[in-house]
Amino acid sequence: MNVARHNTDPLLNHLLAHLPASEWKALEARAVVVSLRQGELVFSGDEPVDLEYFPLTCIISMIAEMANGDECEYGCIGREGMLGLQVALGAQPLRGQALCQLAGEALRLDGSVLRDLSRSGTAPELQRLLLRYAQATINVLAQSAACNALHSVTERTARWLLMSRDRAGSDEFTLTQEFLAKMLGVRRASVTAIAGKLQDQGIIKYRRSSIHVVDTAGLEATSCECYKLMRDEYALVYA
Repeated sequence: MNVARHNTDPLLNHLLAHLPASEWKALEARAVVVSLRQGELVFSGDEPVDLEYFPLTCIISMIAEMANGDECEYGCIGREGMLGLQVALGAQPLRGQALCQLAGEALRLDGSVLRDLSRSGTAPELQRLLLRYAQATINVLAQSAACNALHSVTERTARWLLMSRDRAGSDEFTLTQEFLAKMLGVRRASVTAIAGKLQDQGIIKYRRSSIHVVDTAGLEATSCECYKLMRDEYALVYA
């Protein structure tokens, strides 16, 4: 992890962009923009953490690990939200690991910054947004659990690609089949077959380490209803 030298706009993050100017100013002076590498471990659940990250151009995956070593993504965070909500709210630690899925920049704050502002009552809109984002996250995790249990790997792959596209802010983003299989908790061969089918249908273009979404409408038609439900859930945070 390095301090970014780019002039990335911190207000690419939706939570930060919806703050009143006075509340953003209170955060800005104590924030730093950092660069995260793809595959970088941001934190592990068995390590103390007192930092918060607001993704700007990166995507962070939350990974659950079973006793036998199997891993699966249970949550994903992009520019729609933040990593470290439990720190800001003074709640119990998150379980699992936070892994950078897509390389890019994030705005980082010490945990004391949001806690102090929340407790002082000087940032009421920040507090309101954090609570609404917490509820949205609960709803999205519930929908994700249902999706993983009830929908096909093809539908889940399409949903995952659509949400990654939204979070990346681009139709093209870096991704390997191995990483996608890990995120979905399936065999790499399954992902290879699905990616090949989507490419044959002209929905995506797939190269060794990148995905280009060519037909967004086609990908949405392939996905289950969960993509729209999850997308709309985060939009409600800012309504």
